[in-house]
Amino acid sequence: MSRPRAIGLAACLLATTSAQGVDTQTMDVTREGDTFRAKAVFRLDAPVAAVYAVITDFGALDRISPHILESRRLAGDGSETLVRVVTRSCLAFFCRDVTTVERLREQPPNTIRAEIVPERSDLASGQTRWHLSRERDATRLEWTTQFVPGFWVPPLLGTAAVRRALSQQLADGAAGINRLANERAAGPE
Repeated sequence: MSRPRAIGLAACLLATTSAQGVDTQTMDVTREGDTFRAKAVFRLDAPVAAVYAVITDFGALDRISPHILESRRLAGDGSETLVRVVTRSCLAFFCRDVTTVERLREQPPNTIRAEIVPERSDLASGQTRWHLSRERDATRLEWTTQFVPGFWVPPLLGTAAVRRALSQQLADGAAGINRLANERAAGPE
């Protein structure tokens, strides 16, 4: 991807999320061999408790983003929760529904760690960490992940296409989390 095009994409994502009460502070996607790594930091104009409640409502994650087609809690014993999520991912003209089953460990009220269950997922491996902290009257959401797809990623599309798709999914997700957290914080009308 050319530098002007990358800058244009970043500016577009920043403008989109800032207009929806979300400030994108960091968004980075890299690839080393088969492993993709991503880090995003957002400032949401919603309270930490409401943001945490939205991202731990495992049966309603599909309300966060149009990219999430389905989510459901499979099992849980208090310390761990097993969650299945189906996400629609498109790289240029190549679209695929990606199913992941993750073992989640909550550390309320600020951190969630997830590990892919490869035998039940379309990813060969992966880990994700969500961390929330209060930043004045807002929430700082730090999201980091690394994963290895368990399917063929077309080489002609390359890392730049994955970067664009994942960046758009992250921006849409942050905006959705912010919207739902603010609805939750406002309570019933």
